[in-house]
Amino acid sequence: PRPPEFLQRTPLTIMLPLMGLMTTVAVFMRYVVHRPIVGADEMTGLLLLIVFFFSLAHCWIEGGHIRSELLISRLSPRLQRIADVWSLAVVLAFTVVLIYAFSKQTISYFNYHKVTVDAEIVLWPFVAIATLGSLLLGAAVLASLINLLSQQKQERREEK
Repeated sequence: PRPPEFLQRTPLTIMLPLMGLMTTVAVFMRYVVHRPIVGADEMTGLLLLIVFFFSLAHCWIEGGHIRSELLISRLSPRLQRIADVWSLAVVLAFTVVLIYAFSKQTISYFNYHKVTVDAEIVLWPFVAIATLGSLLLGAAVLASLINLLSQQKQERREEK
């Protein structure tokens, strides 16, 4: 079951205009008023991090990820199935590495009270969001892998 459309689009609907507004105000304050907003660039970058990592799973579910169809389509159907399983396994392994690394970094940033340079924004919540986004991606990829393997099993049953 997929989440409702409004739940999928709400973070982008909030974050992207907020990033644009923040950038516009920061540019206005810096070049017109000559009073730059301390940390505006840092906050925009952190908002981009949120948008990026929460978009990964959505992109995967929607099929918006990059695939090497040109190469895969030239293979036999059997090799295509093997390549599909292999590619999903590689993406899943990479996602597990991301989850592990971000989890360790979140704990480290929390323990050492890591903050940004200019505005001293606490960083661990943003790295935790990257961890959560990676977990969501991992769940989506794992569901794709399970679905693909069950389809292949069903196809083999039908061939017999």
